[in-house]
Amino acid sequence: FNPFDFPPDKENWTEEDLRELWDDGNHTITGAGWDPEGADEEEWEYVLDMVDRGKEVPIAPFYLPYRKIIPPIPDNHSAIKSPTDLIEELDRIEEFLKWVSYIFEDGSSYEGTVWDDVAQGRGVYSNEDGLVRYEGEWHRNDPEGHGVVEVEIPVIEPVAGSALEKKMRAQGRIIKRDFMSPEEREWLNKDIEDSYRLSSGYAEIPFYEREEWLQEYEKKP
Repeated sequence: FNPFDFPPDKENWTEEDLRELWDDGNHTITGAGWDPEGADEEEWEYVLDMVDRGKEVPIAPFYLPYRKIIPPIPDNHSAIKSPTDLIEELDRIEEFLKWVSYIFEDGSSYEGTVWDDVAQGRGVYSNEDGLVRYEGEWHRNDPEGHGVVEVEIPVIEPVAGSALEKKMRAQGRIIKRDFMSPEEREWLNKDIEDSYRLSSGYAEIPFYEREEWLQEYEKKP
């Protein structure tokens, strides 16, 4: 039985398309991949034996993020001859990153650095309703590296005087309305009334769109 004998892929997805890489390990390693942080005694024995014999250590079947270098650095770059030169080249590349602030059609936004219109470096992304926010490192439009994800989970709030409110109060639940100022509570009630009217197919025409406005000012704003 081979757990990695997957059925044929009719769409011909590649590892680059999936942005992941898989590698095959030695049969001696029975786990789902060799990780120094969680390796057991059997895995360490096998790995150290491979090192003593001067052989490469297979680390897999193990998931590796597919990271296409952006911008590409050629292997025969005349100025890159050591790891230190590579770090200096990456520092020079950072100087050419542009700082942008985008608001997309769906209402989501991104503010941070880009390389050739691709999110690269550091930036902040917020989804259309503002409930999800990521601030941190980016690599080819993907949040990858160090960063913080903030997720605001909406809490169900009952309508004043409803059966749900009575049930929640009986359960000892905290209701946000109780901690609002009188003005905030009044605006909340108006928003709820508007929501009920819209759900019933009622829509109020703004004053500047009415005939009264035209009679008073003779033209629309």
